[in-house]
Amino acid sequence: MNLIKGIKKVDADNKLTILLLIGMSIFLLVAYLLAAFRSYVNADAGYYLGTVELIHQGCVPYRDFSLGYTPLFFYALQIPRTFMGTYPVYYGYMLFLYLIVFADALLMALIVRKTTKSVKLAWLSGLVFLVLYYYLEGVYFILEAFSVCFGLASIIVLWGEKSTFWRMFLAGLFSALSFLSKQYGLLFAGVIGIMLLLSDNTWKKKLWNCLSALLGFCTVIALFFLLFFIAGLRPDELVEALSGSGYGGQSVNMFIEGVARSVRLFPFLIFIPCLFICKNKNNTTIIIGCLVGLLMASLQFYYNDFSHYYIYMIPFVLVLNVLLWKTFQDQKKSQVLFLLYFGVLFAAIVLPLQNVYKTSKMFVKHSLRHSQIETANQIRQVAQTFGCESALCYWNTIQYYGLCPLNPPMMKKYGFSFGYDTEETYCERLEDADCFVLMKSDLERIREMGVFNQKLTNDYYLVEDELMGGIKMFVRKKE
Repeated sequence: MNLIKGIKKVDADNKLTILLLIGMSIFLLVAYLLAAFRSYVNADAGYYLGTVELIHQGCVPYRDFSLGYTPLFFYALQIPRTFMGTYPVYYGYMLFLYLIVFADALLMALIVRKTTKSVKLAWLSGLVFLVLYYYLEGVYFILEAFSVCFGLASIIVLWGEKSTFWRMFLAGLFSALSFLSKQYGLLFAGVIGIMLLLSDNTWKKKLWNCLSALLGFCTVIALFFLLFFIAGLRPDELVEALSGSGYGGQSVNMFIEGVARSVRLFPFLIFIPCLFICKNKNNTTIIIGCLVGLLMASLQFYYNDFSHYYIYMIPFVLVLNVLLWKTFQDQKKSQVLFLLYFGVLFAAIVLPLQNVYKTSKMFVKHSLRHSQIETANQIRQVAQTFGCESALCYWNTIQYYGLCPLNPPMMKKYGFSFGYDTEETYCERLEDADCFVLMKSDLERIREMGVFNQKLTNDYYLVEDELMGGIKMFVRKKE
């Protein structure tokens, strides 16, 4: 009788767990759909979508315009761009991006399933990935999702039962695709290398596996070089493109600040005790691989401490979490440790989930994107009326590159305008622009840029158009 009651209780608990997972899945699906149709267009989106538009027009990155990123994702975005007509629909891009995000979550779940043999824990981990991605600026148009997708694919291929040549080759190939989606994707190649060297194979087999993975990586990079060399770029230009074209610190002070941020934000340190708690040989290899991944991902903070930089860390943190959970369960540790661990995990999940709710609520109540698109349409019409083809946009208006679209000035040398440029740089770009676009609230800042403001006053005039709301547009005077 007691056995029957126990079975019924387990079954009831299992049903409740499934219902909670289904409920959370529906909630996140709705949240992402709201974000796709209502989240506003941020500055980075203008940069990225402007790049997509230039490629669609037949321009080649690095040859025809400057690009501070590796190019794969921008070429992948030609898929939704092809189906969206003359003026791209922003939610089409967002839906495409979120399909990739959900693919990331599925791959994350598969990795956890392979690690723990638990379907429910794998499902939960996939959902936690979606929560954290959403929370870490994932509702905006950013590059990490595509890079993480290939990175997770490389790890799944690596974790096969047999270390065959083609499995290792594919792991290296996927890690190269992650790198070509965004430079920081290189961290997955480092994780793969460490895990292969720490495997139980003989040193001869380890070296063979590493060489096989390296061959897959180099094959993709060599193909990249070949395609762009045929397009007319020199090898040194391609190396500069792969390294980010100097993106990052440019002074001694910036270097010092960057190193300080990196050290301060190394999150992997809190997981080092995992090495002493999870004593299984296979788990030790996985833990060290995750720690290496977190270390490499932390190097992003040399440049800045943007929230979306943490996205590369989510998979490694989740794998370490489930290994701890499984170890506590297998070793029947004290209830205090269980409560402590799940308390930290609860805070890590529920607090971002509250942010998802608040952000979703904001999307329902407000329609900021609608006003952005209306303003972009008006800028496009004014630009067509005055024959403007290139626009210099001040920082707060850079998103309009992707919505108008208007070409950036000095494409080959600078690419797109960002708000970190000097007055000298702005003056140089202005000489090559047909119009200058900025927020009304930024007029005072522009007036403080003496030389630039004088050039703007002498060579351009303000277009008075009430339909552009808080946007001001200066058009070059005709000679």
